[in-house]
Amino acid sequence: MYNTNENPKTSPWLTDIPSPKDIIKEALKELSYSDRFKLLQIPANEAVRELERKCHEIYNRYEEQVRRNFREGKYGEYSDREFETSLANSRRARAGATLEQIFKLMLRLREIPWEKPSDLREAEFDFVIPDMNTLEKNPDNAVLISLKRKVRERWKLTVGDAYILRKIYGYKNNIWFVSLFEPPSEAVKVFLKLGIRVYVPDDSYERILEKIRTSVSEDESSKLRKFSQVFSDLEPFCKHHHQKKLGNFMR
Repeated sequence: MYNTNENPKTSPWLTDIPSPKDIIKEALKELSYSDRFKLLQIPANEAVRELERKCHEIYNRYEEQVRRNFREGKYGEYSDREFETSLANSRRARAGATLEQIFKLMLRLREIPWEKPSDLREAEFDFVIPDMNTLEKNPDNAVLISLKRKVRERWKLTVGDAYILRKIYGYKNNIWFVSLFEPPSEAVKVFLKLGIRVYVPDDSYERILEKIRTSVSEDESSKLRKFSQVFSDLEPFCKHHHQKKLGNFMR
């Protein structure tokens, strides 16, 4: 779950950079993807990657303009260190928030219901499919998703969250880890041994599978999946869920 935690009072330049959601709208327009049916024709992994790259490109344009404004003294008296630290922190948080918004867009396009998980105590996940009510009353028919852009050491947090849900609250099934970029093979092995399904970039799948093949069982390795499969894999969990009208897919 990502929070940009931006404070325009202490970092006024941040008000000159649009929100991740607004940047995605610009990216859709520049890529001519404003038509949901055209976007649905593109493989999910390619659409997410292309949108993420375009958003990064657009963000860099705004950041460069902010740098020019800072050099011209538009924001008042702030040190270079304050300015650069603020931008770096914002950039990292926005990268995660942007991926989260893109994932939401992909869910809405496919009419897959989701909610922000709540009341999980210490555990934190980004999405529950289809909703918290199903998770609480019939957990086998729900999925909890931890979404990451780049994994690094943060994968250990998901392991801790899964432990909390399983050992303390008795929730045992359907914990999924989804990564836009290739995660460390060590992380993948740990997840699979814990029964956590792992979605990796399509172009990394065979490489990762080869690395872990001798370390996991056949049953465990079956939980390694391609990013492009995540949305179709979610569909069975939505069959009996009341579907709202799609409406504006960028709401």
